[in-house]
Amino acid sequence: MPITKTKSNTYQLKVYIPSELRRKLGTKGTHFVRRYKTRKEAKLAEIDLLTKLHQLETGEAIELTRDGSILFSDFYKTVWWEAYQAGQTTSTIKPASKATISGTEIAFRNLKNK
Repeated sequence: MPITKTKSNTYQLKVYIPSELRRKLGTKGTHFVRRYKTRKEAKLAEIDLLTKLHQLETGEAIELTRDGSILFSDFYKTVWWEAYQAGQTTSTIKPASKATISGTEIAFRNLKNK
């Protein structure tokens, strides 16, 4: 589990960085380790880091809006969906079941059509 609570009531994020991506990130360590005051901050940082790692792996460009933020539809397709199916978007180590994945896909499809 990449986010753990410390004795000082902070949250530590520890994510493994693949060796082929370390040079691109400019880091020599095997893990990204940082502490945050709240679990929410740690979770947002984890998602941001996983997004950057995914972008570096695939070399794909993500369409940005004028103010520099990513469109939800692009984020959903390029970053979040695969991480969700692999079980990387929750604090548990168990990925979502096929029924849950199917239901989530239907829910997002219904939102898109509205």
